[in-house]
Amino acid sequence: MSNFLLKAKYAGNNTYRKTSSNYSFINFTKKQYTIEIYSSKGTIIQQNTTTTITITTKNILNSNYEKVNNLILTVKNPDGTIDTYNTFTAGENNSQTLQLKLTQKGKYTLTVSIPSTADTVGSTKTLNLNTDSITTSLTLTYNKKDSDIYVNDTITFTATLKDANQTPLRNKTIKLYKDYNTTPISTATTNSSGIASFSVKINPSDAGKLVSFQAVFAGDGPYIQQSTKWDDIELYIWKYDVDIGLNQEILYPNWYLDGTVRAFRDLQPVQSGRLDIQVTGGITQKYTIYPDKAGYWKTPVLNATKDIHIKIQYSDTAGIYSSEEIERDIPVYTNVTYQNTKITAKNYKTGEYTTGKRYREWNKLNQVLLLNEAYAECGTSCSDYDCIGTKSGTWNRPSPIIITDFMQGVPDNSIITGITVNLDMYKYLCEVYECNIGAPTISYKGGSSKIATVDGSSGIPISEDLCTVSAKWNNLNLTGTMINSDSFFILIDFPSNPSPAKCRLFIDRISVIVEYKPSQGV
Repeated sequence: MSNFLLKAKYAGNNTYRKTSSNYSFINFTKKQYTIEIYSSKGTIIQQNTTTTITITTKNILNSNYEKVNNLILTVKNPDGTIDTYNTFTAGENNSQTLQLKLTQKGKYTLTVSIPSTADTVGSTKTLNLNTDSITTSLTLTYNKKDSDIYVNDTITFTATLKDANQTPLRNKTIKLYKDYNTTPISTATTNSSGIASFSVKINPSDAGKLVSFQAVFAGDGPYIQQSTKWDDIELYIWKYDVDIGLNQEILYPNWYLDGTVRAFRDLQPVQSGRLDIQVTGGITQKYTIYPDKAGYWKTPVLNATKDIHIKIQYSDTAGIYSSEEIERDIPVYTNVTYQNTKITAKNYKTGEYTTGKRYREWNKLNQVLLLNEAYAECGTSCSDYDCIGTKSGTWNRPSPIIITDFMQGVPDNSIITGITVNLDMYKYLCEVYECNIGAPTISYKGGSSKIATVDGSSGIPISEDLCTVSAKWNNLNLTGTMINSDSFFILIDFPSNPSPAKCRLFIDRISVIVEYKPSQGV
């Protein structure tokens, strides 16, 4: 490097006078380069591998990459010998390359140098390569450490690979094996943290078994093969416990049994298996039933008329679910009894008549029917104008009672098998003579009429003491829809007074009792 002071002068002439410039400082500098050296295989390389060595030289003054023709590369081999190279292949951006085969085991020291010349400042750069075997460590973990593992669960396994200095190794292939098999179930590549992840779904064939997993790194270049132990991860695969659902607590004739089989863990319906059902008691039957995809099962109609005992056993043909068994005693009812809670009644006013029959009106009838708090009365006193007249009297017949709108509790799709109408009532004598008003005739719309009994006996008059006047129909086959119709009614039709004595009638309570068979599911 040299430094100079320069100054320009003008001697002048007849026209212009002489002059000079200021001094300028000029520095002349030699070329100087920065050197970079790279190996295409990295710095840790398997023995007998050929790697491409790339050298770049960058002019410090102008930051341009320039080719230096007198470049020298020396390689100190692991055995101490030195090889020198000065012939290179042109690369990109004026780089220079060399193919170098590393045949020895150990450390290689590569030194690139630019000799110092009259116009170039000398410089060097060193790169170390290693072909020694490097110990590795490999661990395997999974994401359900503290949880039970079931069939069809998905488990994430994590394998972590590091070198002897606990530096993560990236871009290395890890294979996952299961149950000592020699064929891997999954393969993954480590990331920058040395981690390879595997997503494994547990097979149904593993249910009820102890399953082992192993991660294997086969080795790569100088990195030594490594694997985890089979007994590092041993997982017991649980079968799903099941719940056998039964929809019936009671039965009626012509009903079936049904329900849903679900897994306890997630309440999802079972997807396989069968039910073996034994019915004893009122009937003896055996069924083998396969639940559908929704886990639903259903027997044929049982035709049971007496209480039964059932035993239901579940077994899984696919091996996913545990076996289960339930036993139940189920009562069988032939009919349901319903007693009215609402009645609307109609009776004829005093003096009204039909085909010559004159009626005595009932009073307080709605109170008896709705509230059951007072007696209804036919004849408010023993006066000729208020009582039930004699056989020759004008108004000698109690008004008929029509009952409607009483079947609010009977399901429409049920079958009505029986109807009973009861009147708790008595008569009051207005004279010393007996008033022998007979029991009423009771009928329902569309059905036969019956002369009511009095305390269970036929053909006797209404008693002076509180008695039960009743009519009953059995073995009917009416629908709930028919009973619930607005047009359906019960008619209580009293006879006229056949006696020469006056009297009054009192009703304490009227009830209509319906027996029915509910349809399945009601």
